[in-house]
Amino acid sequence: ITLLKLPWQVVGVRLAGEQQEYEESALRLLSAARECGLPSTSYEDLPLTWVSRISPRRFGKVTVGEIKECTSISKATGIPLDPIYTLAGWQVAYQMAVEDNVQEQSDYIAEHRENVVLLHTGGTMGLFGLAQRFPEAFK
Repeated sequence: ITLLKLPWQVVGVRLAGEQQEYEESALRLLSAARECGLPSTSYEDLPLTWVSRISPRRFGKVTVGEIKECTSISKATGIPLDPIYTLAGWQVAYQMAVEDNVQEQSDYIAEHRENVVLLHTGGTMGLFGLAQRFPEAFK
């Protein structure tokens, strides 16, 4: 986005950990990109804002309610979601695009409610393991 000078803003959803960990990861990725010959970009120049997931919890902890929410969304839209990764992105994107009552922690979201695109990054392979852990939720 930065290299192509596109007028987009990326909202990343923190699944676990602190803001600093995500910023450090971004810096490592930028350094690796420079080593591959891509133009130099500073972290401050990235059109990136990190927000917390809507339902904070310990990473990897899944509730039956989240599985049901994924199932409901999948039935309504045809888009498969997993409760760890893609549900977190879906919830933030939905909040940005539709909901009027955004949470206080999401001041950025409240100010940037225009066209929203969710980049579905996969994660659905984890559903197979969840189906074994929570068989009743998948009937």
